[in-house]
Amino acid sequence: MLIALLLPAVQAAREAARRMQCTNNLKQLGLALHNHHDTHDNFPASRDFLYTRQRPATMTDTGQNYNQTGGWSGLLRLFPYIEQGARWDGLQALNTGTAQATNTDMATAGAPSSWDWPAPLRDAMPAFLCPSCPGGHLTDAINGGPNPPNTRLNYGFSRGDGMWDMDLAPHRFVDRPDGANNVQGRSMFNPHRPKSMRSAPDGTSNTIAMGEFAKPTTSLSLAVRGGLVITPISDIRAAGNARHCLTARSTDGKNLRNDDTFRQMPPERANRSRGMRMAYGYNLLQGFQTILPPNSPTCRTGEDDTAWGINAASSFHTGGVNVVFFDGSVRFVPETIDFGDTTSRQVESGPSRFGVWGALGTPDGGENASL
Repeated sequence: MLIALLLPAVQAAREAARRMQCTNNLKQLGLALHNHHDTHDNFPASRDFLYTRQRPATMTDTGQNYNQTGGWSGLLRLFPYIEQGARWDGLQALNTGTAQATNTDMATAGAPSSWDWPAPLRDAMPAFLCPSCPGGHLTDAINGGPNPPNTRLNYGFSRGDGMWDMDLAPHRFVDRPDGANNVQGRSMFNPHRPKSMRSAPDGTSNTIAMGEFAKPTTSLSLAVRGGLVITPISDIRAAGNARHCLTARSTDGKNLRNDDTFRQMPPERANRSRGMRMAYGYNLLQGFQTILPPNSPTCRTGEDDTAWGINAASSFHTGGVNVVFFDGSVRFVPETIDFGDTTSRQVESGPSRFGVWGALGTPDGGENASL
């Protein structure tokens, strides 16, 4: 009886300590963002070229989204400001060639691409891990595959309230009759276009910078926190389908497909789910949107689709997630936060249609929403 009385108290105390560590991790990442801004007068892009010579002189080729050489995560640029300077130097040391990239030939020799498994990113990094999230700290090999262990992570950039083509390069956005283009302007972190404090007229205390998401427990697992909904691509482009994603929630927390079957990532696509690649800066792997509330389902057209989707913030903390704002404050966002009209399609400008949660993810929507 004594054990039965004490065990819940011990577990609660341990979770409180883990949550405090998670809060501290995000606090340090928020400070790193400010230090990066002090040094470079901007925040890192969500993904960009890690090596200058891999960036072409002009980025006007409409048939190229610079997926590999320009796919490096902006999180890497925070390394010098979180006592990971040795890792940053190790990444830079891999740049041993001299050839300059062109629009027609992006494969510059003597430097890895963002889809490689560079040696400096093969160790666990506690600064990017929430201790409440189960699962290992490194990716695992599948069927004796050639990929070495790689750093997993639980923290990423807030990508605002866009759903469509968030990770295409800027020049590939064209006018669309359905109003679904140009969603990059809805976030402080976009591909290849670093932004500064001036890009957040809503205020730094009203704009989320980073937050947490729960990673799967294995390299083939799709059981992200809240469940995964695989749904036709036409759904998300029409009004009302954010609500569809929410109501398709799995009852047991596993991944749910549109035909109500559960599945895993195919072996040839191992380690392509949430938090599974430190080097690669796609929202699918290391970001979240402020559309559906924390611990809601994640929606995509396929297991590792990057064209569109709703990647929800999530955690194993009771009732919500931790986020850090651009003013450096860390706050807890409850699952009950107002998330507005989920029957709406995304918008290109003006106030977010997704309530307080959407307003906090958009730096220039003209809202004064706060927690």
